[in-house]
Amino acid sequence: MSHWTRARCGNDSLPTMSDRGFIRVKALLALLLLGVAGLVIYRIAPPYFANAQLSDKIRTEARFAEANDRTPEQVRGNVLRAALDLQIPLQSDNIRIEMSPTGTIIVADYTVTVDLYYTEVDWDFHIDSRL
Repeated sequence: MSHWTRARCGNDSLPTMSDRGFIRVKALLALLLLGVAGLVIYRIAPPYFANAQLSDKIRTEARFAEANDRTPEQVRGNVLRAALDLQIPLQSDNIRIEMSPTGTIIVADYTVTVDLYYTEVDWDFHIDSRL
């Protein structure tokens, strides 16, 4: 007796040939979706991780700028050096530094272009040492 005649023999545990084909298609679609999601994450994750690292560096720089007697130009240079190390396209004009007796505030804005193979997306990042 073949497994294609399960309805006649009452054996519901064996999948039919069409059920097995559908399971294969679902598995292939799931793998395809997983692969596409992996590629997108592979392209998106590095700018976000670099932004987090630069944000940490900017907060640290703001916290200790006054204690280390740094000028705004020195602070700007340290931030630009960190951005260069992280391959972040931050320009000197996009960094605002305010030094006062209450503390140092550093604000940086930059845009990263991410290539998603089929299109390019521009993401704007804003870092504020107060946040």
